[in-house]
Amino acid sequence: MPSDDAVDELYALPLDQFVTRRNALAKELRAAGDKEAATEVAALRKPAVPAWVVNQLARTAPDEVEALLDAGRQVAAAQAGALRGAGSAPLREAAAAERAALRAVLARARPLIRTDAVRNRVAGALRAAAADPSIAEQVRSGRLTDEPEAPAFGGLASVDGGVAVGRTPVADSEDAEAGELAAERREPERRAAELARRAEKAEREAERLEQRADAAEREARERRQAADLAREEAAALRQAAEETPGPG
Repeated sequence: MPSDDAVDELYALPLDQFVTRRNALAKELRAAGDKEAATEVAALRKPAVPAWVVNQLARTAPDEVEALLDAGRQVAAAQAGALRGAGSAPLREAAAAERAALRAVLARARPLIRTDAVRNRVAGALRAAAADPSIAEQVRSGRLTDEPEAPAFGGLASVDGGVAVGRTPVADSEDAEAGELAAERREPERRAAELARRAEKAEREAERLEQRADAAEREARERRQAADLAREEAAALRQAAEETPGPG
């Protein structure tokens, strides 16, 4: 098994170094005789760009990230309370705190983000982490590979008394304000949708091509290994031929 430290080091690297270091680590493990660990390392996936940014934030800004995840839990609790008729004021306050926490995390991410499209995708990934405990755990690990999608209503599912409570606009007239708040939280995502769509298409095409390059590199490595074995066999046969006494 590869060590946790080695894998953590791999996911902490600049994104353009991931594949090279992953392949080198797999080669080192293979040379050391740990073929199982080498196979596991070789199968590690390069993170999508937003996932990589979130991984770096988990390492460089853990307090801010944890504050956002906690704010997400508070919004879930306030949403559940609104659905029970507690009114929308606590939800409004919790959502404002969550937005502030998200801004703080994104401020820390600024040096890692080159475009507004990537920023929007990172924001969506962070909202998804605040909304989903399983994604939150992946974020905390710093090993996120896929780009999680932001919740449909800009919120999350929570658990109240063992029952899952989804964040949806509140139909009750008393809580119409809560529904408006949910719509407000979706608005920035709608405005950025077209730009993000084009950026995602370009980035995913780049990732697809890089995966093809990785596959070609693995095939080339396997062929080199086969060639090395063939050379060793040829050398052994040549030596055996030279050592075989001639006739007479």
